[in-house]
Amino acid sequence: MISSAARISRAAKDVGSICARKGRAQAFATRRNKFTQVSARRGDLNLRSSTALGSLVSRRWATVLLSVCAFQVYCTNNSKADAESCMDLTTSSSGLQYCDIVVGEGAAPVKGGKIQAHYIGKLTNGKKFDASYDRGQPLAFQVGVGQVIKGWDMGIVGTDDIPPMKVGGKRRLLIPPELGYGARGAGGVIPGGATLDFEVELVKA
Repeated sequence: MISSAARISRAAKDVGSICARKGRAQAFATRRNKFTQVSARRGDLNLRSSTALGSLVSRRWATVLLSVCAFQVYCTNNSKADAESCMDLTTSSSGLQYCDIVVGEGAAPVKGGKIQAHYIGKLTNGKKFDASYDRGQPLAFQVGVGQVIKGWDMGIVGTDDIPPMKVGGKRRLLIPPELGYGARGAGGVIPGGATLDFEVELVKA
């Protein structure tokens, strides 16, 4: 038979074993909760970092897009302002009308010399039919020898009553049909008998 003291001792051991298992279970649960909390904090930090980075990228793209839009608006408004600021045209004896939007300070072209010029060509109703700016490259040609329409040769090199352009200058030329494409027109976009409204920028001479 087992004595009372032995029974008490065994019961105490059983209780101790149960308490130890419970203690280990509680410790494991505590560590698991801490791990879960740390993971949650890390996930929240990553989400915040990702959101912050996304916001930063979005702001940078927005800044770039706004800058591009502002530049386009500036260029458009500047072109309109140029045309509007040059309404007081001088009429030469040939019928060619001109006005300097910007007076150049560089070299003046000479007859037969090769030059480079940017231009915008419009009809008198404001419809654009051609522009070197759209191609990103100025037109290169020999001036004063008939490689372009007479109105261009006269308006760039100059005549007795039209001063020559200079590099860096921009001039508006209102060219009558007889100094342009005449009664035949050109390219299906310039009707016969059309007066041509050009803005010419002398790039190189």
